[in-house]
Amino acid sequence: MDRDFASQKHGYSRASYINTLEKGLLPYYLPRHIFMQDNAPIHTCRVAKEFLKSHGI
Repeated sequence: MDRDFASQKHGYSRASYINTLEKGLLPYYLPRHIFMQDNAPIHTCRVAKEFLKSHGI
């Protein structure tokens, strides 16, 4: 996952996480798969939850 140098701490942000999901998850995810994540703020933010829900994950 690429760091987001536009973010406050130049670390990982919800934007970099969504970008990673688009490139690294969506091309390979099948409905029968289980996708697990921890409770990191970028995993639990509204934008990430909406993204996953909109893709049936």
